[in-house]
Amino acid sequence: MSKPNRGERRSASSSWVSWLVEMARAERLWFGGTVLFSVMGALTGALATWLMVPLAAVLFPESTGADPIHNPSRGLYPGSAGAWLMPTIASITPLSVAFSFVVVFTVKNLCEFGSRVGCDALVAKVEFRLRNSLWRQYLACGRASGRSFSGARFIHELLAGAGEPAAAVGAIPVRWIGDPVAAVALLGTMAIISPHLTSAMLVLLPPAWWATRKGFRHIGNRTETRLAVRGQLGARLSELASFRPVLASHAAMDWAMINTGRDEQSVIRAALSWSRVARLIPLTAETLGAFVGAAVILVVAKGIRAGTLSGGEFLTFLTAFFLLLPVAKRLAALSGDMRTSRSAWERLASLLPADARAEVAVPPSETFRAPAITLRTLRASIPGGNRVLDIGHAEFPPGEVTAIVGPTGSGKSLLLEIIAGFGVPDEGTVCWNERPILSPHVVPEGLPFGYVPQDRWTISGTVGENVALGRPVSETALTTTLQALGLDLDVQTELGQDGAPLSGGERQRLALARALLGEPPLLLLDEPTSALDAASEERVIALLRSLKGRTTVLVATHSTAVISAADWVYHLPFQFATTALHKELVT
Repeated sequence: MSKPNRGERRSASSSWVSWLVEMARAERLWFGGTVLFSVMGALTGALATWLMVPLAAVLFPESTGADPIHNPSRGLYPGSAGAWLMPTIASITPLSVAFSFVVVFTVKNLCEFGSRVGCDALVAKVEFRLRNSLWRQYLACGRASGRSFSGARFIHELLAGAGEPAAAVGAIPVRWIGDPVAAVALLGTMAIISPHLTSAMLVLLPPAWWATRKGFRHIGNRTETRLAVRGQLGARLSELASFRPVLASHAAMDWAMINTGRDEQSVIRAALSWSRVARLIPLTAETLGAFVGAAVILVVAKGIRAGTLSGGEFLTFLTAFFLLLPVAKRLAALSGDMRTSRSAWERLASLLPADARAEVAVPPSETFRAPAITLRTLRASIPGGNRVLDIGHAEFPPGEVTAIVGPTGSGKSLLLEIIAGFGVPDEGTVCWNERPILSPHVVPEGLPFGYVPQDRWTISGTVGENVALGRPVSETALTTTLQALGLDLDVQTELGQDGAPLSGGERQRLALARALLGEPPLLLLDEPTSALDAASEERVIALLRSLKGRTTVLVATHSTAVISAADWVYHLPFQFATTALHKELVT
């Protein structure tokens, strides 16, 4: 797999930034409130460091002469900060210092609480928006990118991966705005007290920043690897879970445990690798910070003995310095964290094909009434082997019933999926009334086609919800459609998972009722009578025949009765030679 070039990386970065801006605008109230609380908390934290000046006057009055409380600046603050604060410091009392501490730190904690709640709310709302957007696109396009990518794996990736990109949006108010404001305020405090010492620290800042950022980038790389192997494990577990009946029937549970055990070991190795780096680098950074702090203490102590710095200024400088350390660490880690979030966002975005995110022009709805279906040089790989569906040219007449027949594995279900737009052929085009259908997006709102798959006939909910699927249909219309198929069911009856307590035949007829509701212009039916008895099958055939002239019906089937009732029969031989025959030619 080739690495993306500079232009592709720039385009991906632009899309990522555009998405961040879009999400911030969408949640502008929460975003703006969180920014306000973050900035207020940062400024209040810097203000709290200046409380060290009056605190020193209260704690060390003996060093100030005869009037320590009311004129402490005379002996204790010969430095620049002391001269600047003389008028205020001269009137302080212990009670006012204590009250100031309570007020300032209460405001600071309230601001931090507000910013953290705001960040959590932003993350939750953005995560919902991202999941909802991708879920809607998946439902619209009916497939994930890659022919071997299952729907179960898409759901797993969606649930597991949406949190990381959302966390990046939540980090903007605090880590992109609040932390830089705090760093500037604290550095400003330190510069006022000791410009020379602050300048020396700023000289050492670039190499320290580079080393710390490099370390946190390693953490980001390990995090990406950890997420990737966990995703692989989740996909494997989902795959084997859907395969459980086969595993149970072949007593292959031990094999399945061994099979997943290899992925589990990869997850453990990645977690340990991440842990070593993620724990060591922050501790190393803090240790280096402690050495720098010790050097600062020695330099400041020398300044105090020389009379160029007061005790209050020393406390203020030291407090600002140690408050600056965690802020600097978070800023250094920001690049790696955003890189991880961006990778997670790009992975989620890549789950869907490009046309799922593209706007497709909708043709006039009248072109979809009983459409003629035309296939031109269609070629597609059949899953599960090296067989190929190869159709040079085929036409399915409008308003008639065409039975698609052929041996098991010849590609009948795949052909219906391609005609519906749920699958993408390797080559060739599908046309409805001579209009190429590139994606199911082109089906107009309110005019969906009817589709009955081989399985997955019902979902949890009422009978009416299963048939209507949100369409504005009266209970009378629902009941009439159900009775036409021989189903005497109350539309308010609750169904459990897999349609319990209905039988297989009842569930299949429920799926047929859903497809037939409203007489759609096109019906795509995959083995629609496989679970029905002869009487129910005859009822379905009669309904299909009654749609002649109004609905184009394509039905993949092995049933002799359905084939005999069809207007046309289309053969898909196992050798992939395709021939369209009129029904009279079928023996």
